[in-house]
Parts: sequence; structure tokens; C-alpha cells
Amino acid sequence: MAQRTENQDLDWLERDRQIIKGLDHLGIQVVSANLYTFLLPGITNVTDRARYYSFYPWVVDRYARNGPTQRDRIAWLTWIRRFDFAFCMASVAYEFACETFETAATAVVGGDTARELLRGVQKNAMIDVRSAADLDASGKVPKKDAYFQNNEGGLGQYYRGSLRDLGLIATNSDYQYPDFQLTSYAGLRVAESLSTNEAFKELFDLAMSGKARLSDLASLGARVSPSAIKRGSNEENLLQKLFVANDDELCRAQDARSRHWRRSLIRLVLSYVRDSEFVEPDFDNEFRWACMAGALPDGRKWGLPESLQSVVSAWGAYQRNDLLNHALESLFWVVLRRLDEKPFTLKQMIKHVADRACAGIPASKENSSLPAINGTVSNWVDSCRRKNNKRDSWDDTSTRSWAENLDAALDDENDALVAAWSVRLLGRIVSVCGSFEKHPFEHVPQAVEMASAHEIHFHNWLNRVKTSASESAHAFIAELVLEWVVCRHLRVATRKLA
Repeated sequence: MAQRTENQDLDWLERDRQIIKGLDHLGIQVVSANLYTFLLPGITNVTDRARYYSFYPWVVDRYARNGPTQRDRIAWLTWIRRFDFAFCMASVAYEFACETFETAATAVVGGDTARELLRGVQKNAMIDVRSAADLDASGKVPKKDAYFQNNEGGLGQYYRGSLRDLGLIATNSDYQYPDFQLTSYAGLRVAESLSTNEAFKELFDLAMSGKARLSDLASLGARVSPSAIKRGSNEENLLQKLFVANDDELCRAQDARSRHWRRSLIRLVLSYVRDSEFVEPDFDNEFRWACMAGALPDGRKWGLPESLQSVVSAWGAYQRNDLLNHALESLFWVVLRRLDEKPFTLKQMIKHVADRACAGIPASKENSSLPAINGTVSNWVDSCRRKNNKRDSWDDTSTRSWAENLDAALDDENDALVAAWSVRLLGRIVSVCGSFEKHPFEHVPQAVEMASAHEIHFHNWLNRVKTSASESAHAFIAELVLEWVVCRHLRVATRKLA
């Protein structure tokens, strides 16, 4: 067979057009995920509900006190999965009954399965809360119809590490199923805060029986769901002390630096709420933008004491790293749409994306026009610099406004604008970093060492731009798309296939 030349078309396999959301197609989000973990020790971006920090210790305590005589792998996994899903079904049933669809079962493990099972069911119908949680005859999680694929449900997938970091559980080498135990100074105390709650006695009965009428399930959900922690209760008091880390006995297993960092963040969040006067519904997003820009939602400069500046800088670095990810993933989106049109050589496809990325952006009702990117990398970054920093922090020249323009272009499926705004954002996040002398993650505990093990993150982006300052911007962007988008995805996809 004749060898292909560089100019011949690549034989791309025809892709199906099903869009799968929630996957890291470029394998670059791990740095952001790790940063989040360092920024908020013991709480992650997937441990959304405080009640799970008391619910799982309660389940473990019930297993120790009331579990089956035969303690083996199947017994433990059956126990944790049944309680996990019973809690989920009660929460979702309550959500359906009160028609809030907002807080009762948001971020509850197995919620999608529960909603499918309960949708359209009559109030007096008897509900099975066990089948979707049980293992198959071989002791494995069924591939089909299981509420969750992780063996230990939400505990194993999301909360186990956080419970350990907060000192609620500790590994015990003498145990196998489970291979940990509750700590007496924290885990057992939190578990007991639910043991005296009548609603959780009913939840225990539900998990053991495996069935209930929908109306009874909803009534129970109103009292056990994540939104039902009673104000002033022992549970609330213990959880607050754990998170704020202001009780030395309760928090004695928590790392001292983690306790200090989490308290500082809570102080920062409370300062933001106080200074903002009005808090937007999309609080977490608003907060991160405020940290990055040093400005409150109304555009005022956010004045903070020196003791909180390192925390603000850390969250600003997180936000910039996240913007880097978003811009690269958006360029990948353009590449995929290009491949959908017809076969192209690799050179043709890269040039196509780079040409559109460097093209000028026409004026719109919301924004002034932006010129085409010409000259060197240094020229490009300078063209992305905000010219007048005294203007409104959130005007049409702000980084946030540019990010919203990118999102609007994605919604409109406008390839040219997606590529152009992605590259402007990439230049903007460099232009605000000054001399490049400091590591952007220097304020985040463990983050500098963690990031050094990964290829794509904000620090490496700054270095890449710095070392290429005198190169052609168009050639630099083309190489970026080739290395950090196309080849990166091929490597990730090949590993997944393997």
C-alpha cells in the first residue's frame, strides 16, 4: 500500500451525532477538580448536601448495631445501597408532592432513577424502593436498572473521602466490609444526632421492608430530605462545627492547615454576602467572578482585609484555570463541527480553526467590534488587554462579558464567533497576570506540586505564551489547536478505548 503524503485526506471515521454531556473530552479538568478540593478541604464540587455528612455515618452506625449476623461484602453493599436509595426515593417523592423541583432532592444520589420510577404514579400506589438498589445473583451491581453503579452508592462515589477528611470515619485494617469505622469523637456523635430523630426510625423501617405507599414516602421525605435539617437541632450544630472547624475535640482529626483554609473561605463568603447587599441566585458563579475581578455584583471594588487576600487570589486563579478549560473545550467543539462537514486534511482543519480564531469580531448591540489578530503572540495578548480599568467592572469589555459572548456563540452554533471569542479569552486571562513571575496557584495548599504532574493548566499556559511572545500569533494558535485540542483528544480517546 502506498504511503500517505502529508497533503492527503485523513480517513476520519464517521462519528455518530449523539452529544454526551458531562465528560472531560480533553482530559484537562482534573486540575480544576483538585484545586477545588484544596480550596475547600473536606467539601468537594460533588458533595452538595450537608445531610449526607450525617446520613452516611447514621447508616454505618445502624449497620454496626442492627446489621445482619453474617458480615461480608454482599451484606455490607446490600445494606448501604438499600439505605442510600430509600433516602433518595423518599426525598424525590416529597419533591414531587410539593412540586418544588428545586431543593428537596437536588443532588440526591440516584435522583434520576427515582424520578423515572415515581413519575405518574398514583398517591396510594405501593412503591418498591429496593429493586434498583439490590445486587444481582453474582453479587455485582446490575448493568441495567441500577440506581447507581458504584458498589457503595453515593458514599463510595462522592462522600467517603470527605467524611475521612473531616474526621467522621477512620480506616480500620482489621475490618473488610466496610474497611472503616466511625470515630468516637465525631462520626458516632453525628450518627447519634439522627438516631433520636423519629423520621429516621421510619426511614430505617422503610429500608428494611423495601416498600411503602407513595403518600407515606412523600411524608417521610418531607422530614428526612437534605432540605429538612431542623434549625437549632443537634445535627445542625454538629455539622456547623465540623464545617467551620471551630471545635477542637470534634475536629481533632482534621489537618490544621485545612481547618484554617476552610474557616478563611467561610469568612470570605460571609464578607461577600455582607458587602454585596444583594446576592444573585447563581451564587457560586457570582462569587468566583467577584474573586477574579475584585469587584462586587454592582461593579464596586471589593475591599477586603489583608488576611483574606490570599484566599481571594486562590479563587481567582481557580476561575482563570476554569476559563482556560472552557476556551479549549470550545475550540474542540469547533473542530468536531468541522469534521462533521466532510473529510479534511489535518492541516486544512487546523488552518480553518486558526483563521476563524484570528478573524475580527464584528460589532453587535452589546459589543464594539474587535480587530483581527495580527503580528506576534505579544501583540495578540496586548490586543486582548482591557484598556481602561476604571470603567464598570462588568461592562462590555470585561472578561465576564467576553465569556458570556462565547456562551452566546455556542448557543447560536456560530463556529466563527466561538473560535474568535475563545482565543480572545485565552489572551485576556494572560494579559491580567502581569510579570508571569509568580505561580498562579502559589496561595493554594499543595496546588503547585499537584499541577506540575499535569500538562494543561493555567501556569503552563502562561509559560507557553511567555516563551512564544515573539512568534506569529496565527502560527501559535494553530499549534495550540493541534497540540492541546486535536492531539490531546486523540490521546484521551485512545486511552478510554483501551
